[in-house]
Amino acid sequence: GRAIDLYMKALANDRGVYAPTQAPREVLDRDLFAIGFDAQARAAVQAAHEPLRARLALLRGVKDRPAFGLPVAVGAWGDADAAAFFGLPNAPSAQGGPLAGSLVGALLPQLAMLRDATRLLCADAALAAHEGRADEFVADIEAVYAAAGHAAESGFLISGLVATGIRSLAIGTVVSAIENHAEMLSDAQLARLESLVAESTDDIVRGLDGEKLMLRDMVQRCYSDDGTGDGVLLATPLLRVAQALSSGSNDPRAGERGSSDSEFVVSAVSFLGGPVSATLAPSRREALARIDGHIDGLVAAAKAPTRKEGLEHAARIDREWEEWSRGGRALHAVDLLMPSLERTVAKA
Repeated sequence: GRAIDLYMKALANDRGVYAPTQAPREVLDRDLFAIGFDAQARAAVQAAHEPLRARLALLRGVKDRPAFGLPVAVGAWGDADAAAFFGLPNAPSAQGGPLAGSLVGALLPQLAMLRDATRLLCADAALAAHEGRADEFVADIEAVYAAAGHAAESGFLISGLVATGIRSLAIGTVVSAIENHAEMLSDAQLARLESLVAESTDDIVRGLDGEKLMLRDMVQRCYSDDGTGDGVLLATPLLRVAQALSSGSNDPRAGERGSSDSEFVVSAVSFLGGPVSATLAPSRREALARIDGHIDGLVAAAKAPTRKEGLEHAARIDREWEEWSRGGRALHAVDLLMPSLERTVAKA
């Protein structure tokens, strides 16, 4: 079966809706690090952990379900159970806005759910290591690595980054257990943990390619096309897209995406009008070149044969971005409407 079905069974409340167990998580976050030397902290963690045992037993089963099994949707999900679980609409969006059909409106609440689930599993693994429950420790870590694969399934850049964060949390938990409780693990269990770490791969390049396509989509929506691949920024589409972005697009759970930048665009375009915005803004060809230059540079950094070379690539991209920023960007649709490009560069 699909992994999403098991997550929903393990994490839903009595109404079938995702309801994070906030109080136990607060205790785990506060006291987990001290269970090895503080009896009071250990007792608090064990008490918070007790009501989660049944949920955790279910979550360990996701290691046997390699496919998350939930297609990413734009604006709405057709899977009624999953839509109810996340509190989302499950019918195609009737909103015929400027971002209709755009990946900017893709719904990704499963990433937060997977991150929360893995925090609980890693907390249980840390407690299991302290209590000598070696089999459950290994099963927890296997489930966390499965969750990382489920997070990365959609192929978005943010999905890959969440998967990387999940694996990092797992590795930290494994290292701590080996440093403090290595005697509880058999040679076979150590070999299994080593194989999990060794097989971890992050396809960041695929996510970066997706970012490029999404940014090109924004240019397609906001620029004219003169038939030779060039064109000018159009005030009315720019205004409509900016308003859609500042209101969270079609995604009721998306929150604000660069609202301050978008509000500036709305004000500027309303005041300046089409001819002036077209004069101030870079051309379509220049905007696409800016996108391709930065994303291609990040892909080169991700593909660098050594970490040192990758960091050098990334530092050069960051310097170029800073120099361009200081030079004044006027009404650059890509930068103002899609601040994710700047965040992508900054996180290189």
